[in-house]
Amino acid sequence: FQKSDERILGDGDFVESVLATSDEQLNRRYRYQVKGIGLEHLLPAVAAYIGIEPGQLSGSSKLRRVVRARNLCSYWAVTELRVSMSEVARRLRIATSTVSMAVQKAERIIREEGLKIEDLLNMEI
Repeated sequence: FQKSDERILGDGDFVESVLATSDEQLNRRYRYQVKGIGLEHLLPAVAAYIGIEPGQLSGSSKLRRVVRARNLCSYWAVTELRVSMSEVARRLRIATSTVSMAVQKAERIIREEGLKIEDLLNMEI
């Protein structure tokens, strides 16, 4: 017998890996919610990591450090905290399309540098 799911096309091993990844992401999301972690915690943590003031994250600054911080905030807010792109855009006072591009750019940065949201927030997830 092989594990199957009508929503996923593939053999049993592939289906199991997709479901396991999905379950892990869902568990991480709920852990953040249970601990009360949201944008109000993420934004200052990223600003401190980059070495800027949290107020600099909002607005249209083109300084490299500010843009980098915004990219990281956008990525973690959308992928880890599951905040909508439109909410992130409102909080950072940037366009939703800018948040979408920031998420893509930050994915590469995070992969190359091995950054983890848990390290920035000084917590165990």
